[in-house]
Amino acid sequence: MKKEVKGRKNSSLTRRSFLKLTAGAGAALAGGVGAPLITRSQEKEYVRPVGEPIHMFAWSYAVDMIRHHNRKFEMKYKIPVSLGALPTGPKYIDLMIANFIAGTQVDMMYLQDWYLLPFIASGWVVPYNACECYKEWEPKLKDYVDDMEGFFKRIWVRDGQIWGIPYYTSAWSISHNETMYKKAGITKYPETWDEVKEQGLEFKKQKILKYPYTWDLGKGWWLSYQINSMVFSEGAENFDGNLEPLMDKPGSTWQEKIEWCLDAMHTSKILDPKSLELNEAENWRNMANGGSVMTMSPRYRIAQIAGHSKFKAIGGKTGVSLIPGKTHGSVSWTRAYAFTKFTKHPDTWKLIDYLGGKGVDGAYTNAVDWMKDKGLDGGYKSLWKNPVIIRELNKWGDAEVFKEQNARARGEKLVPWIQEWILTYRTETHKALTRQVKPAVAAKAIVAGWRKGQKDFPNFKYIG
Repeated sequence: MKKEVKGRKNSSLTRRSFLKLTAGAGAALAGGVGAPLITRSQEKEYVRPVGEPIHMFAWSYAVDMIRHHNRKFEMKYKIPVSLGALPTGPKYIDLMIANFIAGTQVDMMYLQDWYLLPFIASGWVVPYNACECYKEWEPKLKDYVDDMEGFFKRIWVRDGQIWGIPYYTSAWSISHNETMYKKAGITKYPETWDEVKEQGLEFKKQKILKYPYTWDLGKGWWLSYQINSMVFSEGAENFDGNLEPLMDKPGSTWQEKIEWCLDAMHTSKILDPKSLELNEAENWRNMANGGSVMTMSPRYRIAQIAGHSKFKAIGGKTGVSLIPGKTHGSVSWTRAYAFTKFTKHPDTWKLIDYLGGKGVDGAYTNAVDWMKDKGLDGGYKSLWKNPVIIRELNKWGDAEVFKEQNARARGEKLVPWIQEWILTYRTETHKALTRQVKPAVAAKAIVAGWRKGQKDFPNFKYIG
């Protein structure tokens, strides 16, 4: 299946970071690591092909849609697919590592951008270029790379090697309860953070809500997306081009945005302090229940807010805009279909091409499904011209605004020590937001964690 992969020198994981990344894997093995989810009772509609299946692992989001796409592939190519669906988030990574340690056949997998470099360093994933199929696949891959969103390409195409094509991409986005804006007589959405504060005070004055805003500021997965999107919205960075931290510098934008949140919670009282306890799912449900005039979240949550029965019952109507700020930037993220070093099935590339490329009648059919039905961006620029996608996105948002936000978004700095450092980031950021420490003290602790990672990988060269 695979050819020799070159160019991995200076990329090995340290023992400490490997142990950190694999924490919990042993327990996961004891409890099983995910079974194929296509059962006999679900296969009555068609005759499943026989033979050795392609072993695909994914997280358990919209499993019915994954099955639907896999069934179409089976019917077209007469090749069976075995689907292992695992819990989302960090648990998914723990369970995948457990599979790797056990030597489970994993022909392909979903992979988050945060874990690409650690997985490359460990040798668990390999580039498409290493596949014996590459010569046959190369013309289509070149077309895909040319069409990829810039922030996807920068992460998954490195030193001429392709490590994935899109499952989906997204950018941290803002949504408004348009009904509440009309009730308050506010006719435009805020374009700066000063306007966010001004409008929040007006909402309070008119008693629209005690706390007009509720955001995801809990110590969880998405905290960095929220705070860093506020930083990026001003055209600022947390690191310079040489990966030197800027957060601990006096007057840094990061500290400024932490102070903005503290003022909003405790002085102007426009931001609900319960935000500090919410996770991302609780935050969007609060918005759907009418608990916030405006919030920020993954874009696909806006579709869920708009379609929520309680939101409709209170007469809610979603409105969208660019993130406030000088440049309206935000954080983007990417998810891809990856090969692993355990890939054995020679036709795995056909399934990846079918799911993430133009393997369906020469069109991004499956990407269109995810985009129009679930609000998951397809990762290709040309999809923003698709009339079906435009029509469906405009039902609950604005396709042009989403396209523009993507153009202004950028990914966080991805480094081999990200999985350790991000825990420090969340912990210290949350300490600052809960007033356990001053923002400057938290910034110093975050930078210290970054320096520790740099020492573990002295020869790491940042690509972008």
